[in-house]
Amino acid sequence: MEPNNRAEAEMLGFSFKSSIINKASDDQLSKLGRGWIWANKGTIDHLKTCIAEKGWAVTPGRWKDGWKNGSEGQFLGSSTAFLDFDGGVSLTTIVADPFIQESAAFIYTTASHGKKTGDRFRVVFQLDQQVHELDKFNKVIKGLKKLVPGSDDAITGVSCLFGNTRAELIDFKATNRLSIDNCLEEYKRHFSPKQRIVKNHSCQANDMFEKNENKTLGNLRGWLDSIPSDSYEKWIKIGAWIKSVSLSEDISEEQGLDLFSEWSVQNYIGEKNRRNDLFEIEKTWDQLNGGTYGLTKIRNLHFDELAKRLLSKSKITE
Repeated sequence: MEPNNRAEAEMLGFSFKSSIINKASDDQLSKLGRGWIWANKGTIDHLKTCIAEKGWAVTPGRWKDGWKNGSEGQFLGSSTAFLDFDGGVSLTTIVADPFIQESAAFIYTTASHGKKTGDRFRVVFQLDQQVHELDKFNKVIKGLKKLVPGSDDAITGVSCLFGNTRAELIDFKATNRLSIDNCLEEYKRHFSPKQRIVKNHSCQANDMFEKNENKTLGNLRGWLDSIPSDSYEKWIKIGAWIKSVSLSEDISEEQGLDLFSEWSVQNYIGEKNRRNDLFEIEKTWDQLNGGTYGLTKIRNLHFDELAKRLLSKSKITE
């Protein structure tokens, strides 16, 4: 498939690792966040070649300096999206879905297809517009999962998908594009603040900031940008701290969840505990009560003092 015009050609592309063929070794898994190469203006046909002919690992996003996770990762944009199915839905059902027929670019079976119970495959979409913010892209994926139920909850904008040199390919119309707006509308329909229920909480961080939602969000994001999510204990404490801010109504709970998700994914270091898994992040967020960080001790501190506490690794890891 060739791009229809110059503007479309400029937004095409995907990232790949030619060093990983079909399945990563343990050593390659430990270095999975580094060395991603951007296939500039790579078309859907180029993507199929990488996945099904060469068996290379791919990820939809473009990342600054090829570093796609950890505190050094910076998402620059994406023009493709993936859904992963691991036996919960049949391939026949997905192929027959009218939405898939009108929106998907192609489907390819994974290396475990036919070796384990159920059909195992991935659906690849080309977006109708490029997305430049990771938070927005993850919302697109969450909305897409609601439009096509049954896929792997762990798939996010930072997910790596392995190729398969023996893949079965199913192509759809070359003109198919996934509507970003439709996905975002579906996200809002299922994940709007009205859909979320705030539980009873043991403590709140009243009067922590001036009542300026945008200022609070900006300051929180600036603090968290330099803090790696490199331990489960720190992850929980930071999540509880953000939750306490949302409970004080300086930001909404939805904004708090988005901030926690953004920090968890972008600053993730390590391969365990699934701290870069949006499903795991949201499940953990719902279980936090805002008190784990010890807000009874710091709720009355001024803004600058709070910043110093948050940036102090000795305090965070206590």
